[in-house]
Amino acid sequence: GVTMVGTAFAIQKEYFFELGGYDEGMTVWGGENLEMSWRVWLCGGRLLHVPCSRTGHVPRGQPYSFPGGRGKIEHFNYKRAVSVWMGNYSRFIYTEFPDMRTLDIGDIGSRLELKSKLRCKEFKWYLQNVWPELNVPDENMTVWGMVANDAHPLCLDNNHYLFQDLRQLYLSPCTEKISSQAFSLTTDKLLRTSLQCVVVPDPKEGAAVKLQDCIIGTRDKWDYLQDRTIVHQKSNLCLEANTQGPQLSKCNSSSKSQKWTFKPIH
Repeated sequence: GVTMVGTAFAIQKEYFFELGGYDEGMTVWGGENLEMSWRVWLCGGRLLHVPCSRTGHVPRGQPYSFPGGRGKIEHFNYKRAVSVWMGNYSRFIYTEFPDMRTLDIGDIGSRLELKSKLRCKEFKWYLQNVWPELNVPDENMTVWGMVANDAHPLCLDNNHYLFQDLRQLYLSPCTEKISSQAFSLTTDKLLRTSLQCVVVPDPKEGAAVKLQDCIIGTRDKWDYLQDRTIVHQKSNLCLEANTQGPQLSKCNSSSKSQKWTFKPIH
């Protein structure tokens, strides 16, 4: 498995402490599942999902508080994990959550020493070997950003959908504040989010444009031309902004609704 939930996992006691146990600098809630998952993989272990296992989680009450709010506590814990393990890839976290840049997370020196002592790999190894299906937006791509239409102040939007089945691709008012509008055109011509590809199951004029998991989907290919049209290779039709959402239409070089600009996300 890529990562685990923090409430239902099994690990040998000796191995748990050999790996450094929990990060005792984290507080209250959140982040430990990601930190432990990354540490297991990067420091020589494996994380396995066991589909036929049966586990139960009985959550206790909450005789504790979240000083500053639950979101602030979670960001504190996430930043501790990110700062130890993600290296330069932390740039994506701070783009999505800019307030985390200045968040004081205390001393992480002991965790960095542990990383060195265990001779752990860098995060790029994790992306290449554990989760190669995850698209890194500014690597292996020709263009990346918000995909904004000329005729309308709208951008392509996945509506925060993260699952495998076919789902409608949306058009929403453009904003740099949400990751659901981050798309890239990869070097192998896939128009995609981090996990999903833009596809057209029935490519014909007027066909609705969908999203589907890039692993199980059809992996349609697209061209982004100099006139800023986005062309579906198989049908040779253009991506167009329609009142019902993005669709395929016969290419028309004078149509602003077929012109798209990849705008930077800061």
